[in-house]
Amino acid sequence: MWPASTPPPRLNAELSRIIRSTDIRAKLVGQGAEVVTMTVPEFDRFFNAERARWATVVNAAGIRLDA
Repeated sequence: MWPASTPPPRLNAELSRIIRSTDIRAKLVGQGAEVVTMTVPEFDRFFNAERARWATVVNAAGIRLDA
């Protein structure tokens, strides 16, 4: 666990180190995950692109969130 004040680059470095460990990587791949590490800016770009892509699908399908 890291405190909420952990800077994103530090958190990213630690999570990337953990994900690259042989045991963790094997477990994730064994569960069907594609293991990819990214820098904070790379993740921001990926997330924003995915959000835009899926927003198009959600809007075209008329999907609404019931809260």
